[in-house]
Amino acid sequence: MPRLLSYSMLRYRLFAGLCGYVFNKGVGGPLLAVGVIGAGVAGGIFGLVSISLLIIAMCTGAFLLTVMEALGNRELSKQLIREFLERRIYQSMKIDTKRSSAYAVEIIMKIMDTARVHGKDIELLRMLTETDRMLLLQTQSIRQIEDLERIIDLVGTAKKRTRDDRTAALRNENFERIKKSMEEITISVMEIEGALETLLLQVAQMEQKASDLVEKEQLAHEALETLKSLQAVVNARHETAQELVRTFVPNRA
Repeated sequence: MPRLLSYSMLRYRLFAGLCGYVFNKGVGGPLLAVGVIGAGVAGGIFGLVSISLLIIAMCTGAFLLTVMEALGNRELSKQLIREFLERRIYQSMKIDTKRSSAYAVEIIMKIMDTARVHGKDIELLRMLTETDRMLLLQTQSIRQIEDLERIIDLVGTAKKRTRDDRTAALRNENFERIKKSMEEITISVMEIEGALETLLLQVAQMEQKASDLVEKEQLAHEALETLKSLQAVVNARHETAQELVRTFVPNRA
């Protein structure tokens, strides 16, 4: 599993994304180009090294100020966070995870809004990490569903060629085990989506009660306990599925 998302990592990714956006679609590219040309002319042609360095410093400073201004653009930040999550989690052609991603984006935005107004909140920052953990668990679940689907195809093909009654019975048993495991993990995908929706509501409540430390801490505790319980169930299902994958497709273990 990749390193879980932290607030500092999120800020870094967002800043990097804004730098790229300002450079490619804003004034950043032309601004830096003017700075490089101006510094080249001042230093290369006229030998004014100090002026050349000053031009570079001024253009770089103006670029960074533009990026910092873009940090205040909520819709742009939301778009960049959405794009970051889409690159981070697995996009399945068969299972729609758009709602989960949308819930996660809204959770992250609320956490960032609260941090901007009230400062970094430890409880809310833990919600950020748990949101990422749920998304990664959902990704792992989807990958296992696809693995199990391939195994079902493999076992189903073998069943058609089997004539021995004992072998056929064993294959039928394995087929049912795999099918049951796949159904359970499919349920996990939906449960994670539901957990993220609930977490969004809880984070919204925590945002509204930012000054009520006792109630906010209670809300955070309830949210974490719920996610912890779901994680234990999902991990148990993953272990069962992984054992089946190791049995039927050893090279995928």
